[in-house]
Amino acid sequence: MFNKLSRMLAIMAAAILMLTAAAAGTPVQAEETVTGDTFLAQVIGDYQPLFEGATLNAEYDHYWHDYAAAVVGASTADDVVAYVKSSINAPGYGEQAAAPNFYCGFINNVTAITFGGEDGKTVTYTMADGTGVTYTYAFVRDGAAKGTYGEYEMAMDGYLYKAQEENAGIFQYLLMFPDTPATTYHLEFRYGDTEENVENLLEGPYAYWVGSAIQTSALTEENEDTLQSVISLFVVENLASMTNEETTAQRAKLAGTWDCDFSAFPEYGNAQMYIMLSEDGEGKTYADFTGTGDLALTAEYTFFAFDGDETDGKDAGTYIAMNPSAETVTPGAYEIVESDGKTALIFTSNEGVITYIMRNE
Repeated sequence: MFNKLSRMLAIMAAAILMLTAAAAGTPVQAEETVTGDTFLAQVIGDYQPLFEGATLNAEYDHYWHDYAAAVVGASTADDVVAYVKSSINAPGYGEQAAAPNFYCGFINNVTAITFGGEDGKTVTYTMADGTGVTYTYAFVRDGAAKGTYGEYEMAMDGYLYKAQEENAGIFQYLLMFPDTPATTYHLEFRYGDTEENVENLLEGPYAYWVGSAIQTSALTEENEDTLQSVISLFVVENLASMTNEETTAQRAKLAGTWDCDFSAFPEYGNAQMYIMLSEDGEGKTYADFTGTGDLALTAEYTFFAFDGDETDGKDAGTYIAMNPSAETVTPGAYEIVESDGKTALIFTSNEGVITYIMRNE
């Protein structure tokens, strides 16, 4: 399943946003601590299943392929994607579970879920026939879905809620995991009739089921930013340990020391920044946003790259930047061009466009 990730600024392409705050002298605000009592306010909105009917639709297959190819190489990307998809698209759960694969759709004939009210605790479940039921939840305690598969213990920490209405049946308890649209672009949860059943991950009536959801609005975004982000996150999380020689060869094109080109951003004055990328996928960013000339290490990350068409005469393709310490994944596109005798590396993501010039050392 997805790790519990926190979305931060993009490692490379979002450097513009980091500069904005630094140039303006904006103080860094400490993030408000989220508790079980405040969590549902973070997820207010309308949701549908994340996989079936959304990210598994055929029109998004190119994202799965290109992001997987960036991590493991094009030669095995399709096979690896098929395996990964099967792990979250099992045909059933409970007595019909296909262990160790999970069913990640909605159960009990639910097709949509809405978290409403000012605090998100008014939850409406919409059924396939268009009818709906609404319950108001109160936080009970920190909880976890746990289970043992062979010699492996699994545990997913979360927040446990109970419907205040009596006889809510399968919706009496709601276990929410700490994913939000602002952090991991999706939700994960389990609902059930008892505390025991909702927290029993691998046994009982809800065995091998974790509901996964995406905001319905994600499917109408012009640039499909949320879809790209959630698919790339899932791919990297599951495939990062499978890098190989093909991965190294793909990364090699971006290897080097690259100085940020601030010519398009005169408002940033004497700010300086450069990145160091190596063939093994290690990336480091050094920056000085105050103009003192004292550049300091500001980020360390892993990057992946894939040129999907090496016959088009362009050195361009897909990239993913992953910050292991913050568990952040940012997808985008790269292009290497020659201009005025210089080699430029251009990164584009939903955060913007930024250009680096290769340093001749």
